[in-house]
Amino acid sequence: MPSKKPKLNEDSLHIDFEAFAAKLKEAAPHARYFTLVEVNEKQREEQVQANNGAEPVEFYITVEQPLYGLTASEIRKRGFRGDNIKDMCHFAMANLKISKESADESELQTRGQASSPLWFRHRRGRITASNIKDVCSSRMTKTDSLTKKILMPAKINSPAIMYGTENENLAKERLMDVLRPSHVNARLLPCGLMINPSFPFLGCSPNGLFECDCHPP
Repeated sequence: MPSKKPKLNEDSLHIDFEAFAAKLKEAAPHARYFTLVEVNEKQREEQVQANNGAEPVEFYITVEQPLYGLTASEIRKRGFRGDNIKDMCHFAMANLKISKESADESELQTRGQASSPLWFRHRRGRITASNIKDVCSSRMTKTDSLTKKILMPAKINSPAIMYGTENENLAKERLMDVLRPSHVNARLLPCGLMINPSFPFLGCSPNGLFECDCHPP
């Protein structure tokens, strides 16, 4: 029976690249690599200065214009110069906007949630409650699968999801049976995708919003 290959510990393979590059520069300070790095760094600094000095055109999210419409070509049309992805992201985030009116309209139009094509359109490319844990805990060096999950989310039809969908209305009724006796005019309102205008790249879709006359919002 063949023996199993030992599993590699990824942390043990981590290389301190900056320390390695510093040692390499001591040994060969005039190597072609360092010349290219210095030229590229200078070009990037010039591009950053150009982006900071340019008059950017803000990208407004609306019901008709979802977040995923902000492509690389659209970002360049709005004043970005250069090819550095990280700089492009900073530029996009600084100029991404959604008005309160558009956020409210998007929430209203997506109340069907999983049964609404518009709900899927506006979740695409956005950090939501279902993926924010992965975003916060993911390694920056391995983001391909997470990026795909955010930009091209697939419909999940696991037994747990299907059970929750089939029993959601019953669960809401049971909840209201518990809350009604202790609240005045208790009601559970439908809710779509909620977007905070201060953080337009975030979103969440609660199952409902509870309101009552004895606890005003």
